[in-house]
Amino acid sequence: MPADGQPLRVNRVGGGATDRSYVVVACAPYSGSTLLASLLGSHPEIATVSELSGKERKHRMAEFRCSCQRLMIDCPFWRQVQDQMKAIGYADFELADFGVHFGRQVGRLHRIRTGSLHWAPVEELRDTALNLVPAHNQALHTLGRRNQALANVVLEITGKRVFVDASKEPMRLGHLNRHLDMDLRAVHLVRDVRGAVASSKRRYGAQTDVGAAAKAWARTNATLMRHLNKLESHRHTLIRYEDLCRDPAGTMASLYAFCRVDASVAPVLSYETQHLLGSRGRLESTTEIRLDDGWRSSLSRHELARVWEASRSVMRSVYPSAVGPWV
Repeated sequence: MPADGQPLRVNRVGGGATDRSYVVVACAPYSGSTLLASLLGSHPEIATVSELSGKERKHRMAEFRCSCQRLMIDCPFWRQVQDQMKAIGYADFELADFGVHFGRQVGRLHRIRTGSLHWAPVEELRDTALNLVPAHNQALHTLGRRNQALANVVLEITGKRVFVDASKEPMRLGHLNRHLDMDLRAVHLVRDVRGAVASSKRRYGAQTDVGAAAKAWARTNATLMRHLNKLESHRHTLIRYEDLCRDPAGTMASLYAFCRVDASVAPVLSYETQHLLGSRGRLESTTEIRLDDGWRSSLSRHELARVWEASRSVMRSVYPSAVGPWV
């Protein structure tokens, strides 16, 4: 039985899979994706597990918990997901690592083949050349089909029709756009770089290089924007973390409409009634949506100047009213 006490079920959504959508929450780390995924997943037509392609749990499954507070290996929802994936032919499917990460292999050569090169013309040249290599193209296509199969299993178990994926993988959207056979949409979730850097500093301590953290934020968002621009305009939208926290009802109504579900449904934050993976925030027992602007006290004037210098071009793209330098 899941956390809400209701029996799990497999439901073949009416009309087969043709009415289903796959929505990617594309963002840099520390942007509020777990919060957004939970609010999206509270809708009766939307299912999510938040970070689908995460692998951080691989070596700590004995203690890794689902957001429902159960150990993942003991969670009925996840055990059913595993059983269903194996039943449809994915005998190697394991809860420790779903095997859906497009950068699942390691090494410099693999990163060159599938990772971001931070320059669109070079990436286009790389992708065009590698698409002529059957083995490479087939490997990515196989990963795309595996992602789609996992999304469909979750949708069947929950009886919903829109799947939300909040994985932290900058090139993921580009790969899914080429290798996913579903209606694909994307939400570009951005957070003021100062907040993202402050969260990173809180996580890793005073030794955090704020300039490097800001540069990573800028590179990730620049990569995401390149891939977002390859989608038709009605298939992607921009959401700012600050707007989500200040006006959750209005922001979610617009997002529900974007996902083509009933926009009149009130969003509810409740991690414990869901089965989310990803950030540690998913284990919090809270129903409060609160803007985290701790950067105002945690970043010095010198650090703010470094953050602006490293991110100003991208910051101005996603926050047109941003004015610097911040001192």
